[in-house]
Amino acid sequence: MAAYSPQNYVNRNERNIHIWSSQTGYQGMRYIVGGCHTWPRPPLALALHRELHSAIEGLEHNLEFWWPLTKHDLYKYLEIITRKNPGFKWVLFGPYEFRDPISQLEQLLGDIPALEFTRLVQDIITNAAAGQFQGMTDDIETAAVAGQYLLLMQSESHEKLLHPVKPELIYSSLQSMSRLATAQNASVASGVTLQSPIQSLSQTVSGTLGSGSNTVGDTTKAGRTDPDPDDDIDIDDESGSDDDYSDDSDGGVLPASGKKLKARRKATHRVHCRQRDFRCRISGYAIPNRPWPRGPVYEGFNACHIVAHALDGRLQDIASQKVIDALSTNRGIDTVENGIMMLNFFHSLFDANHFGIDKASNGLKIYTFERRAATIVGAGRSIFPPLTIPQDYQPQPYKPTTRKKHSEVNKVLLRFQFELCVRWHVCGLGRVTPGS
Repeated sequence: MAAYSPQNYVNRNERNIHIWSSQTGYQGMRYIVGGCHTWPRPPLALALHRELHSAIEGLEHNLEFWWPLTKHDLYKYLEIITRKNPGFKWVLFGPYEFRDPISQLEQLLGDIPALEFTRLVQDIITNAAAGQFQGMTDDIETAAVAGQYLLLMQSESHEKLLHPVKPELIYSSLQSMSRLATAQNASVASGVTLQSPIQSLSQTVSGTLGSGSNTVGDTTKAGRTDPDPDDDIDIDDESGSDDDYSDDSDGGVLPASGKKLKARRKATHRVHCRQRDFRCRISGYAIPNRPWPRGPVYEGFNACHIVAHALDGRLQDIASQKVIDALSTNRGIDTVENGIMMLNFFHSLFDANHFGIDKASNGLKIYTFERRAATIVGAGRSIFPPLTIPQDYQPQPYKPTTRKKHSEVNKVLLRFQFELCVRWHVCGLGRVTPGS
């Protein structure tokens, strides 16, 4: 974690929540832990448009399922991006707001005098020891308030005992992990033993939120290359129709191998996602349907992989056992549980980690992380359920009109992608290059 300075915190204006380390460094230097942006309620015009669309099309709508960014979400972000010592838990204090006495503009905690910052931290610790604990509760329902927060460490056995802390940040670095695994395999073949510091999904590196050293695609001084979400991501070709390939929905082992098998699995994945969802699960818009022989209009609708094809073959090195087990079917990464229908615009944003999906109190909640990124996806809403297939849907006269049952999207896989998003954006690995 690098010291804060206005020059290296380039994403400051994309966030209205800033989380700071409570432990200072040389000459009172401050450290940024993470940051995100709250989202407003959907505009009334958009809500009325969705209501009207639902009424005309006879579709279900999910406007009643909307959640703000909550206090619990901030603690969830911290669990994903930081490591904490056993026997302790994180506590946030704030929000704080400071004004420059001359310009009256808002100051970040990194900008205020060092003595004032130290006094603020000491007052929190003293008050907690005296029984006046004022930390932010881990509330799953209450909205998080925009502002500056301080992160301290609390003993689980002595709640009045607080410690200032500069936590380790966990960054996702998939390419470096893959290279490490390749080097280890080569060392086994040559009889040379390499020490592996990486045994999980994440890798701890030095950096700061939005700093130049964390720009995706740049090579750091340590030789680590951050992954570009657009590299090697295979965007599905949605031009085919359901009738181009046999359904193979009985779960039997697919024949052949190599490129033909890969193409067949991918095509079957697309067919199964269409059959299950029949709509964009983000916007709610249904796949337009036309009577046979023309059939549904699939152009513009993609069967999006949740765990991307670019990660196939690397999961043993970067994913938890739950993720690996979820993809351990005969279809592998092309299982229908690893797919979700989206309009191609949302698919591109999803592959670039601009938004994620994770469980909330009563459904699956859409998260965004920056002020001007993926604003159109409708942060805070739940995703739409699969659409009941239209009665007049009939791909061919000799095929039944009922739709085969396919498994719903796997929440473990959604959580995997969500954690990648949090590490990319909240603790500083998000892209900061122009046009990104």
